Amino acid sequence: MWVATGLLGTILVALPLFLVSALLAGPEPRNGGNGGNGGNGGQDGHDAGGIGDWVFAVVYGGFAVQGVGLLTAFALYARRRWPGLLRDRIGDLPRSPALAVQRSLACVAALLELGVAAARAYWAAGGTAGLPLSLVADRNPGVAVMDGASAAMAVAAPAALLVLAFRVRPRRRLRAPLLVAWTAAGSLFGWGCWQVVGVRRDDDQGDGPADGRARADAAGADRPGCHRAAGPVGGRGGAGRTGGGGPRSR
Repeated sequence: MWVATGLLGTILVALPLFLVSALLAGPEPRNGGNGGNGGNGGQDGHDAGGIGDWVFAVVYGGFAVQGVGLLTAFALYARRRWPGLLRDRIGDLPRSPALAVQRSLACVAALLELGVAAARAYWAAGGTAGLPLSLVADRNPGVAVMDGASAAMAVAAPAALLVLAFRVRPRRRLRAPLLVAWTAAGSLFGWGCWQVVGVRRDDDQGDGPADGRARADAAGADRPGCHRAAGPVGGRGGAGRTGGGGPRSR
């Protein structure tokens, strides 16, 4: 449930932003499937990989609906299963003998994730340092939106964790920082594990060594799946380099 909440929660954050960016920026340019030598150039509602435009709306719209349903069901379950926890305040958390260790680990995690967040924000703003040429060529608004959403998750998770560990604003309700920590940390872990599998599969298939960005993101457990593995809103540019089970274009 924790991983599923993180995976679908990220889509719920990124998909509306991607749709807004698509409305503001207009349709993305498409590359011809045959390199311009008589190909259809991605016309007739299909991209270079032969996937219709409607597939993205149906698939990721379905993910969004699934995310809303799952989060609603889990909220109702948590309300019934832990009613006192959701009503408690931050200051009501017990002071464990291991509290000092917990706070130290929270600080280390915050420092690591701030590095991931800085890199993601830089890429979301259009920076290309640290990216191979193949990924620079594939950048599109969907990739930038997913980078921004990942940066937000990488900031939200340690921030909420520090609030809980250091009992910041002890009179405040516990449910808000607990929900943020649960969803954002699940996003980092879930997308990170999924991306590691995609990178390893690329290596096993002989596509060449994983690029520096893939290794850095895998180490930071923050792989939302928008570059070497196609992300949820990575658009057509990411679909051609799927590290998992997506279509591959040559």
